[in-house]
Amino acid sequence: MGPKLLQKRISNLHHKLLVNRIRAADAKHHESHAKKPNDRRWEAQNYTWNVDDDEEIPGTVRIVLSAADPQRTKNQVVYSIPDRCFIPLTPENSSVELFDQTSSSVYVEPTAASDATNAFNPVLAVTDQARPEADLTTSDADDTVSEAFDGDRSIDTTFGHGTSGGNAAGGNNTSGAALDTSRSDHGPMTERDDDPMEMNAGVKSLVKRKGAKGINHFSYCDRATQTTVPPVRSNAIQTEAPPRVSFTSLTNAWIIYDAYHQDLAAQQHKIQQQALINSAAEVVNKGGAPSTSSTAPVGVAPDVSVTSTAAPPATPTVVFQPTGETALSQAGVSRLDASAHVIERMLNQNTYDDIAQDFKYWEDAADEYREPEGTFMPLWRFTPPATMLRMFEENGCMRNAVPSHITAICWNPHYKDLFAIGLGSRDNMTAESGLVCVFSLKSPTHPERSAQLQAGVSSLDFHPEFWQLLAVGMHDGHVAVIDLTVRKDSDTFAVTNLITYRSSAMRGKRTVPITQINIKQILNHNETVCSNRNLRLFSISMDGCLCLWLFVQGELYPTELITLPFQGDNKLQDNNFGTLALTASCSCMAMHPNNSMVLVGTDQGQLWPVSNEGEILNWGPVNAHQGPIYTVQWNPFHHQVFISCGTDWLVKIWDQREKEALVVISLGCCVEDCAFSPFSSTAFACMSSNGKVLLYDLNICLHKPLCSQRITPQRRAQPTVLSIAPFHPVILVGDDKGHVTCLKLSPNLRKVSRVPESSRAIEVEMDKLERNLQYIR
Repeated sequence: MGPKLLQKRISNLHHKLLVNRIRAADAKHHESHAKKPNDRRWEAQNYTWNVDDDEEIPGTVRIVLSAADPQRTKNQVVYSIPDRCFIPLTPENSSVELFDQTSSSVYVEPTAASDATNAFNPVLAVTDQARPEADLTTSDADDTVSEAFDGDRSIDTTFGHGTSGGNAAGGNNTSGAALDTSRSDHGPMTERDDDPMEMNAGVKSLVKRKGAKGINHFSYCDRATQTTVPPVRSNAIQTEAPPRVSFTSLTNAWIIYDAYHQDLAAQQHKIQQQALINSAAEVVNKGGAPSTSSTAPVGVAPDVSVTSTAAPPATPTVVFQPTGETALSQAGVSRLDASAHVIERMLNQNTYDDIAQDFKYWEDAADEYREPEGTFMPLWRFTPPATMLRMFEENGCMRNAVPSHITAICWNPHYKDLFAIGLGSRDNMTAESGLVCVFSLKSPTHPERSAQLQAGVSSLDFHPEFWQLLAVGMHDGHVAVIDLTVRKDSDTFAVTNLITYRSSAMRGKRTVPITQINIKQILNHNETVCSNRNLRLFSISMDGCLCLWLFVQGELYPTELITLPFQGDNKLQDNNFGTLALTASCSCMAMHPNNSMVLVGTDQGQLWPVSNEGEILNWGPVNAHQGPIYTVQWNPFHHQVFISCGTDWLVKIWDQREKEALVVISLGCCVEDCAFSPFSSTAFACMSSNGKVLLYDLNICLHKPLCSQRITPQRRAQPTVLSIAPFHPVILVGDDKGHVTCLKLSPNLRKVSRVPESSRAIEVEMDKLERNLQYIR
């Protein structure tokens, strides 16, 4: 019997004796029916004693000490907002560390002889090193040995009484599941059986026989790992907006056809190049040498062909672009540009050969039978390129970023077939850009020069002496001078852009649109043009200001000459508005042929003659029309006669010596423009808003036009400006769609007075006009 079992049985016997003893005392108490104050009584239910202080409590009393903090809060709760209830908190650890001692066990490297033994019995290894003289009982040895073996692989060893561990090897069972050690019923083992050295010897012999491999517990460890979870982050980013590019182009069936052919040619060229490369590779693989022909002249792409003796004779020939030594120089590119320009003009003349022949030689034979009436023959139609107009659809109609209204037409005084057109808007307050194109009658498909401006164009005028300078008035109040001379870079021979001299806000500009501009000629005492003086420009604006611009070294300097006052009805004088200093709104202007004065028309229907110094002449102002005046022009032969038209449907011919108009013609609709003929002093042309162009001759008929012909459909386009060529019998008519139509006058409309001497032609025309006006007076 073990010591523990024996101690347990003794405790039970003592308890029984104590209970019997208490029961006997209780019986004796009930018999005597007497109760003593110091009576000893056991309450079995509550396990408590009621004794006096001097008495000893029989038996063993267990006293438990709890390390609880009486000040610590118990049953703590916290309110959870998501759950809407109180949640108990986990109690904190309230233990207090009373004693702490560092272990004195040190790991010692095992030897080669003891590795296997320590692997099967690590407790023995520690016992041999730390406590070599310790006594082990049979039960302790059994527990430690059984724990050292694995469950799948175990050994049974029997130790007999009075034998050593080495003699017990023959009774081992290697197929068992545990190591069973025989125990003696007589109590503890003898010193020989309890000797740990004998047990180690038995284990070593067993390990040596089985060849088991030891495990070093200090060289292996288990560690739990977890991959890092990246935190979720939210970062708002914004990329740059993609750039926007507006691209427009003109397309039709022929352009699509040409595009397909170009794509097909490019694909065939690519196939030929690939075939050439393959054939060259075959020649190199066979040991041949490709031969190339490079004897092409300069400026022409050489025909490079690769042939081989082994290859078939039908080797494809590929034309390459000139590169390296055969590439064109900058001078060659410049000459090529000039040659291409000539070829383009030749192609246009061949394309429009019938129109060119009509322009030069056509004469309407029907004029002999309908004299004095005549006709207009349409010739070319000039249109700016579609890429300049940038047409787009808005609100169901076609609208242009560059306005398509033809606002001005001006002929060049030096080149007889050259003219400039300006594109703007009839609404002067729009902020759209403008365009200036210079066309030639020899090349109607594309302009010779073009310049895009920041604002719409309202007026154009060529310099009479320096014909390459073109003055431009714009809707934003600026005045510009464009130099049409082609300039090339001295190094690259590349054509540079046109030079535009523009007024600046620092030196002065108008804050309202410029309605018209004219270049003033400076004459000497003998009435010849003086070319040594600076360029001078006259301009009028909607604020009623007549301004003189001086062009000095590429800069424009303005000078305000006069601001025309507003003159309305007499009824305004009785009101408070009569005291306001109002200004007139200028709409048109005409420079006198002698450059002695300027005739200005206003939106109030008045004509103001102003001198070059800014003084109003004594015969003005003249109440010419009942509405805005669109055009005023002096007669090129008679310098005291001028013509005007406006929105009151009337065309009037004036003499500055008279207060009333000499000739009044009503067209029945708004008159857009009018002009005197440069061939006859009595002929003039006018244009109505319904698309008709009319030509009158005072010498033939005053009340009926010689020709009245509709040029543009009334619903599709509306004419805006008219100009008669000074050197050719043609008229240019511009409309609000960006088109300029060229009309040729029939022989009855361009008859010239027969004068034996050309020097007296101006006098004859002046006398003819004076004679007709005398009849009207």
